[in-house]
Amino acid sequence: AVRRKYKISAQKWDEFFQKCMHRTLTQCLCDIRKKLKAQQQLQQAADEQQATYGQQPQQATTN
Repeated sequence: AVRRKYKISAQKWDEFFQKCMHRTLTQCLCDIRKKLKAQQQLQQAADEQQATYGQQPQQATTN
């Protein structure tokens, strides 16, 4: 479909795919993995913060 849309000849398709499309697809996967990892780290930090604040005993003030 891409080859037809951009009118890339069959002789040039392999070169185009290896140099342009493959790198672009690989970069998309890499970007998705980075985004998921960042979301997981944020969620983990939020969970740790919630656990920390939830477990601290409240201190009574005496005057």
